[in-house]
Amino acid sequence: MSRLRFPALALMSASVLAALACTTTTAPPPTFVPDPTATTPPNYTKFTDESGTFSIQYPPEWDLLQSQIEAVDDFVADSFSDSDLDFSTTRTVFIAGEQIGVRLDPNVNIGIESLRQDLDVDEYTEAAVQGVLELFPTANITERSGAVVNGHSARFVVWEADALQVGGITANDVHIVQLYIVRPGDQIAWALSCTGFEPLVTGFRETCESVLKSFTLLK
Repeated sequence: MSRLRFPALALMSASVLAALACTTTTAPPPTFVPDPTATTPPNYTKFTDESGTFSIQYPPEWDLLQSQIEAVDDFVADSFSDSDLDFSTTRTVFIAGEQIGVRLDPNVNIGIESLRQDLDVDEYTEAAVQGVLELFPTANITERSGAVVNGHSARFVVWEADALQVGGITANDVHIVQLYIVRPGDQIAWALSCTGFEPLVTGFRETCESVLKSFTLLK
């Protein structure tokens, strides 16, 4: 896998989740406005993980890259090896995207984190936002909204950044749509990230939302 692709996959996955271990909420989370449910196009490809824990659907022109998860997680861990971030409770479980040149644009990754304290979805989302801003101060939140994804309360956060850097590699004009889900009592957080770059592919936002909202927890 070309190193030039890594920022598209890793910027908002394990590195963000690891930052949450060092972050606590200090203010009440914002109120979220419910977001309409998206309809998954009938030609999407459905993926179900080997353990039967979750499924997600993605466009037929995208490539599934499960074989590269370990390389992505290793890249992120190496990039922040000099920091105090703890990667022991986080891992990536899904990567897919459309191959354009040397990068995947757009792409979706799913990360999970074992929580060390009970957090609801609003508390986790606020902690995630703080963690991202600590790692990437130039990132700007352009939107937050609520959603119900297959019966689970979820939160959308939309980011933009002129440039984000990981491991000495810079990604320019980055656009990210994230979805956070924490089921009550699970102590597991799911962070789904859809990343694209300028010039954005036609229908980037709609594609991101349709993929992220197709996510289903099966058990």
